[in-house]
Amino acid sequence: MSVTSLVSRKFCANGINPNFVPFSLLQQRKVLESNLVSLLNDCDSLTQTKQVHAHIIRKGLDQCCYVLTKLLRTLTQFEVPMDTYPRTLFNQLENPNPFIYTALIRGYAINGPFKEAAFLYDLMRRKNISPVPFTFTALLKGCVSELDVYLGMQIHGQVMVGGFGLDLYVGNTLIDMYVKCGALESGRKVFDEMRDRDMISWTLLIVAYAKSSDMVAAGELFDGLPMKDMVAWTAMVTGYAQNAKPKEALEVFERMLDSGVGVDEVTLVGVVSACAQLGAAKYAEWVRDIADKSGFDPAKNVVVGSAFIDMYSKCGKLEDAYRVFRGMTERNVFSYSSMIVGFAMHGMWDDVSRVRMLMRKKGFKKNPACSMVEGHKGVIHEFFAGDMNHPKSLEIKKALEDLLARLILQGKPPETCCSRNAFPKLRHWVILLAHEQLLMSFDLQAKWSDKPDTAALRDRS
Repeated sequence: MSVTSLVSRKFCANGINPNFVPFSLLQQRKVLESNLVSLLNDCDSLTQTKQVHAHIIRKGLDQCCYVLTKLLRTLTQFEVPMDTYPRTLFNQLENPNPFIYTALIRGYAINGPFKEAAFLYDLMRRKNISPVPFTFTALLKGCVSELDVYLGMQIHGQVMVGGFGLDLYVGNTLIDMYVKCGALESGRKVFDEMRDRDMISWTLLIVAYAKSSDMVAAGELFDGLPMKDMVAWTAMVTGYAQNAKPKEALEVFERMLDSGVGVDEVTLVGVVSACAQLGAAKYAEWVRDIADKSGFDPAKNVVVGSAFIDMYSKCGKLEDAYRVFRGMTERNVFSYSSMIVGFAMHGMWDDVSRVRMLMRKKGFKKNPACSMVEGHKGVIHEFFAGDMNHPKSLEIKKALEDLLARLILQGKPPETCCSRNAFPKLRHWVILLAHEQLLMSFDLQAKWSDKPDTAALRDRS
């Protein structure tokens, strides 16, 4: 369909005959601008966007900042390189306003290079063009992409100088920037100084504290939250679960149910994770009943189903784990990985091989488990399962084997996360957790060396 036809349809949809000339030319222009912005909203390709741009030029709106701001945002959405088409469009404007500056700044902040966004803001200041709140939110989001907290602090200063310190949206973006750039206490200071706060303000900090393992601070904030929605409750449930506090996670979840707040799949996965950590069968059946009543059938929801496979395996109910796996209408890499780990935990190596083969046939590739440790001078060392490429891998492995041999000779075989009988052969345990063993051995060796490493261990698998 041509752009002309689309424009005609937009006019008719608004009850206006496209051939009718309104009494006021200003009214006519406003209606045309509104329809062109609506057309840009409906564009689903760069080609359509260019057609609408051509129509904008034909209608004499090539200097209309209102329409061109929307055009720039649409080009950003389609990831058009900013230095080509969008920048040329901007440079042709005789009197760009703060909104179109902000649209281009946002484009550079999202698609890069970010230094151009900073340059444009400086250009605005030199031309005495006052920024708007969205100018700062675009710049701050760019700082997050660059993880540049120092530039973020400078922009924070500009926010205060410009009189936007009381703007709720700007305040929330400042909190988000600080916590994502690793300056949590600065984010808390922004929160404490805000005159107005909304649910986003509170939840941003609750999640940040949970991720930093400070559940005391997260809990204090949560208790002070006047109205608690599903997102805030979920942040606490998952926070406790991720910080190995399963009982607290279940207590919060029960309070959530008592308050009448609904449950989504993220909440449910956090609860399932907490039940898995407790490893008690009674919790497994309890949370399964809640999942069914909440409309999250593990057989039909791949995220929930994968979590249930993991939970049943850790609760010693491997048959139930396999029943969920077999009944799933859709499976992803996490479903297969959870089932593989479940069989491995119980020493069923033939079933591990069978599920691995099925996984390969379906075209899935299991992501290797990885452990990381921060070593001397902040250097991050990574250890992947099945990968011996670290320069000290052989040295570390030898030290680990010596340690294991001495433990066995002293009658103290290593304990695993499940029963000792689950791994009749030591090599299976070594294979299963090799990356974690290499990391811990490296960390210990570093601490005992002449130049001790300061190790802050964090693990993801």
